[in-house]
Amino acid sequence: MREIVFRGKRLDNGKWEYGGVSKSLDKECKYQYNIHPVIKDYGECPRIEPNTLGQFTGLCDKNGKKIFEGDIVICDFDYKIEPMEVIFYKGGFKLKSDKCKEPYDYSIHDDDANPDLLVVGNIHDNPELLEGV
Repeated sequence: MREIVFRGKRLDNGKWEYGGVSKSLDKECKYQYNIHPVIKDYGECPRIEPNTLGQFTGLCDKNGKKIFEGDIVICDFDYKIEPMEVIFYKGGFKLKSDKCKEPYDYSIHDDDANPDLLVVGNIHDNPELLEGV
């Protein structure tokens, strides 16, 4: 069974938080998202920026780093190395490149993929990694 974890950037300080996620209404009847950290006895559930919310894919890259939706990975397919975005598409986590109209029909849940993937950043902190690709 894979670990269900989300990440999102805190509204108050811009740092990444990891854990469960909840959606609720604020005083102005606007939706807000909160992360419930996985640390035991941690009472704070900070608000996060909704567009930074991403789910853990259940896999790690070749260095053991967890791969999240919104990460940018370098892939070595057919000897072509290019950065690609991890997205959730048609029921699974896929790799997206601006060169293709559709995401690659390649699910990163394939255990054979791990040696070929390396997380180099994410679309929120390092969008420039996808420029010109």
